[in-house]
Amino acid sequence: DIVEEVARIYGFDNIIPAPTKVSLEPLVMNFERETEYKVKSMLAENFGMSEVHSYIWYDNKFNQEIGIGNLEGIKVLSPSAPELADIRACMAPTLLKFANENKKYYDTFGIFDVGSGGSVIDGKVEEHKELGVLLASKAEGENDLFYRLKGILNHIVRVTKNVELTYLPMTEKTSWMNPVKTAKVMYGDVELGYISVVHPPKSQAYS
Repeated sequence: DIVEEVARIYGFDNIIPAPTKVSLEPLVMNFERETEYKVKSMLAENFGMSEVHSYIWYDNKFNQEIGIGNLEGIKVLSPSAPELADIRACMAPTLLKFANENKKYYDTFGIFDVGSGGSVIDGKVEEHKELGVLLASKAEGENDLFYRLKGILNHIVRVTKNVELTYLPMTEKTSWMNPVKTAKVMYGDVELGYISVVHPPKSQAYS
């Protein structure tokens, strides 16, 4: 508005049109963003899943309601509510809340989110991005869902990176992980994440 007012006082007829000179540089490919787009597209188009968008903090009111308990994380100085004061370290509790909200409308569904989290490593706050995928069904059994999700992960990694995943037993488990049906997702010696069925008491809390 200020520029327009100055131009009006100066006089539009007194302004000489001239082309803008800009330097053009080739676009640098962002491989991380490209891979993220491919993964999202495959989950939605090939496997019929819906993308959700979440906040970066835990909802500890919900976590306590389903028996996960109060999850500690990096503290938010001025949270909008007391139960939203901890920045999440992983996606699973967030996806469980989405599943709880959607169970009233769908008997079978799959959701995913690429979101950020935070943790303290060597005394420094580190932000990280991760993919979370959840399958839910009133018709399929736990084993069917577990192996269907495993197949989806294998397919995505083969297509995007042309590599094979391996799965190893997981000794350290959180409160929402099934004590038996949980495995680390590995690429070589690198731990990429985990795959798990929800711990029975927690799944019954919102079934």
